[in-house]
Amino acid sequence: MADQIVHEMIAAFSVGCMDRQNFVQFKEYMQQDGELPKGEMGELQNIVAMIPIILDIEKPHPSIKDKVAKRLIEIKDEIKAKIASERKTVSTSFSKTFTTPQEISEQVSFKSTKPIGQTFGTKLTNINLQQTKSSKDEFAEYLEKRKTKLQTQEGFMPAPLPPVKEDTFESFRKEPEPISPQKTKTKIDEPIETEEIKSTSWLGILSLIISLLLFTILGYFGFTSINKIYSSIDDLKNEINSMKSQLNSANNFVENYNALVEFFNYKDISVTNLQPVNDSLQVSAKLLLSFNEKVGLIQFKNPKQLPSGKVYQLWAIRRSQFIPMGIFLPSGSEYLRITQFPPMPKEQIDFYKVTIEKAGGAEFPSSEVVLISK
Repeated sequence: MADQIVHEMIAAFSVGCMDRQNFVQFKEYMQQDGELPKGEMGELQNIVAMIPIILDIEKPHPSIKDKVAKRLIEIKDEIKAKIASERKTVSTSFSKTFTTPQEISEQVSFKSTKPIGQTFGTKLTNINLQQTKSSKDEFAEYLEKRKTKLQTQEGFMPAPLPPVKEDTFESFRKEPEPISPQKTKTKIDEPIETEEIKSTSWLGILSLIISLLLFTILGYFGFTSINKIYSSIDDLKNEINSMKSQLNSANNFVENYNALVEFFNYKDISVTNLQPVNDSLQVSAKLLLSFNEKVGLIQFKNPKQLPSGKVYQLWAIRRSQFIPMGIFLPSGSEYLRITQFPPMPKEQIDFYKVTIEKAGGAEFPSSEVVLISK
């Protein structure tokens, strides 16, 4: 196994991110007494063991941010499409089921009033009235028979009848006046029309009541459905806001701890804890230095609010020499990069301390010491 592969295997085994296939190969290599660099695995394991102490949360993968952003856009489009479809279905169902009271009353009155007057009038006009007709001869014959019959009975002699006149026969010859269907129609249709008016009025009232009831039911269901839609929209908005806050926190984490992640790629790392001089102070700090790369970070915990024009300044003390390492104005627990690095090895530095100075820093530390390494 090549040296580069051995180093990569040791690093992956120390971090705990080795897959199964590589683990089996590495295990077989160790069982066959393969050569390993002396002390490299132990150093890497010590560095990895320090990561949970330094880091608060884990760095998310960049693909997670992309997935969250894409999901937010998809949820937004789904919300708009869902609201538009639900409003469209509610409006179409309401227009299909609703019927105005005027349409119902017109349909009912048209069906009930159409055939009554016409059929009755046509029936009256179709009646064949038989007219009684008589002539002068038939009446004279009838009088003669009546006269002879009375003479034969008990020898009764009736008084002579007056002579027949033309006016008498004219009265019999007059045809009876035909029955006017219009008069009959008006007399018969009057109660029917009143009944129709009553029935149409009742039907109109009934249709109005039914339409109001239907409108009330549809309004209730529409109101409840709209409330459900608004509640679901509020829930989705809350979810989106929570996801946005998580995304912002992830971005802040990446921005704040990017320097820390880059810093741990260096080999020689020394960690120094700075404790408060006075027990009443709650502030503390952690100092991370890499003397080979001349890079350092400092993290303040629970820093007190300084008045305007005041800053924290870090010092490295070598015997009686004070070496400034930078001024800081922390606002939280983020890691701050050290701007000035001491031009000496770490074995020659006695201790570190933090003082409160004026803005811009000072050449020599003041007596207001806040933190010191022990």
